[in-house]
Amino acid sequence: VPAAEELIQIIRAQNRVHKDAIALLVDLGGIAIQPVVETFDQASTFRNDAVNILMQIGKKYPSTIEELDKAIDSPSISVQTRIELVRILGAIGDTKALPVLQKYLNSPDGGLKTEAMVALYRLGNKEYEGKIIAGLKDTNINVCRAAAYGCTILNSASVDDLIEALNSSDKQVRFWATQALGKHLDNQAIKPLIKTLRSDSDAEVQNA
Repeated sequence: VPAAEELIQIIRAQNRVHKDAIALLVDLGGIAIQPVVETFDQASTFRNDAVNILMQIGKKYPSTIEELDKAIDSPSISVQTRIELVRILGAIGDTKALPVLQKYLNSPDGGLKTEAMVALYRLGNKEYEGKIIAGLKDTNINVCRAAAYGCTILNSASVDDLIEALNSSDKQVRFWATQALGKHLDNQAIKPLIKTLRSDSDAEVQNA
């Protein structure tokens, strides 16, 4: 664990040994998961690297799914990080994560529950498609975020609802809705996307 923590500090420094430090941290396997997760909330600039590291660990060491499950259950992490970890479990693509993800379908947190549906969909449970699409209109912003992200991987989605999501006050919803419209191609999205390109307040949304 001290080695993992030291490597995280090196990675956060973004110096010339950045890639080597990531490779070493991944090699530590499950030992590295808790220190990486704890740093999620402490340093926003580390989040992209953290996601990449956890994905690599999960694909290299399938046994670490249990460690990720423990991390999700930890009361010390934020709701947003918990949701991010569920997304990572789905993206790893290992069906051993199914029981873990199904457990979060009973979560009182709507965002976590929707993210679990998206992850289960990725692992072959297509029956959640309708509920994911319906989440675009939910009043809970975390549900909307998870649903908008989910629409980027669904086989079909409501283009009308995605266009409406471009007007969301939340930049994450607008970003994922834009990405989803790039998958579910429909001419009626052209004008709303041009408007987003010209006038959105967030550069990442404009780029998307």
